[in-house]
Amino acid sequence: MGFIAQDVEEVLPEIVETDSEGYKSINYTEIIPVMVEALKKQQQMIDKLQKSIDSLRRDRDSRRTTAE
Repeated sequence: MGFIAQDVEEVLPEIVETDSEGYKSINYTEIIPVMVEALKKQQQMIDKLQKSIDSLRRDRDSRRTTAE
């Protein structure tokens, strides 16, 4: 399993190399820090969304309690 070099090249051209025959390869060592940062940002988004969900549930539950 891996990435398609042409797809990666569109986003991170500095980690894609092209040899003399035109074959492309990815320097996977350089992609690791980029992926780790992306995962951190994704987790931050998940945490924020979870807080929003929790808040909405609390509001809903308090309205149900008040309505009863």
